Amino acid sequence: MYKSFEIKNFKCFKHFLIKDLDRINIITGLNNAGKTALLEALFVHFGAYNPNLLLRVLSYRGIGQGQLSITKWEEMPWTSYFHKFDFSKSIFLSGQLNTGFERNILIKELKEPEELLKISQMKKKGYPDDALFSSSAEAIQVLGFKYNENGNEGIYYLILWPEGLEVFPFVPSPPKPAFFLNERSRLVSDAADLYSKLEINKQDILLKYLKQMEPKLKKIALANFNKLTLIHGDIGLKRLLPLAFMGEGMVRLSTILLHIANAPGGYVLIDEIENGIHHSQLINTWKAISEIAKDFDTQIFATTHSYECIAAAHKAFTECSFDDYRLHRLEQIDDSIKVITYNKDDLESALELELEVR
Repeated sequence: MYKSFEIKNFKCFKHFLIKDLDRINIITGLNNAGKTALLEALFVHFGAYNPNLLLRVLSYRGIGQGQLSITKWEEMPWTSYFHKFDFSKSIFLSGQLNTGFERNILIKELKEPEELLKISQMKKKGYPDDALFSSSAEAIQVLGFKYNENGNEGIYYLILWPEGLEVFPFVPSPPKPAFFLNERSRLVSDAADLYSKLEINKQDILLKYLKQMEPKLKKIALANFNKLTLIHGDIGLKRLLPLAFMGEGMVRLSTILLHIANAPGGYVLIDEIENGIHHSQLINTWKAISEIAKDFDTQIFATTHSYECIAAAHKAFTECSFDDYRLHRLEQIDDSIKVITYNKDDLESALELELEVR
């Protein structure tokens, strides 16, 4: 698990350090305090070697890659990631785990003609002779993605050629599984694939948690609906019912729990976790998340604007004797963002005194 995380020159963060991370981390703060940007930085860091995650994060913001081309007046797809759009300063992401393991990632736009030409010629070797290809250093834009893991170093490139955008060289799988769920995430057809990957006994565990939201639920299974394979549930009707028909809260909780169960030993990031979940179900939701996160050894980072959601989390964790959580409140002070961290006792005192912790 991550114990601390440091950011330099990424989006709204000039320099930011968050410590005392735990199994479940609830992140709060005013609008534009950097909650979602923190999740994005973590997600990129979880990928370890994959600069393409920068583009994927854009899609989570609802921004597609669009029509990319090389012109002097068009911005590069990675422009928005640099603090105040200042490319002269590299992005630095550093994570420390409770095992003592440390990974540092340095992200910078490469400008030196010699280096660009070297990359261009190196990549050209992988193309057939008749391929449409530009070897000119002036025709490419490159983002360098250098990592250091306990002394082991490597570098990958996100390259924008006239022919398209690609990562070079080939990127290996990330060290640990990780998922990013934004507020628009819903239970879709690929949830059936996530469910099918679980062992039978793990599927039973999932049923146990979903029953906390829908007590009439007797079993869950895969079944066809309108030519799609979807997760269905038995709630005592004459036929199985797609979970998507059981309400938005069931959809949201199913989405979260399935991704946690498919990230054993890894990480799940959840933006605006309370979206779609009725306030009366927040305590059960947090209980389910804490139990399944512990079962699968998954670390959770979740943002919220809701005081009700924070109070429900604290109550749920207290009732199930779960102590592995922290509340981190981000505050913007002048040009910097600071964090105030609450452990169990701190949060209990703050809630009793009705202090503002959002």
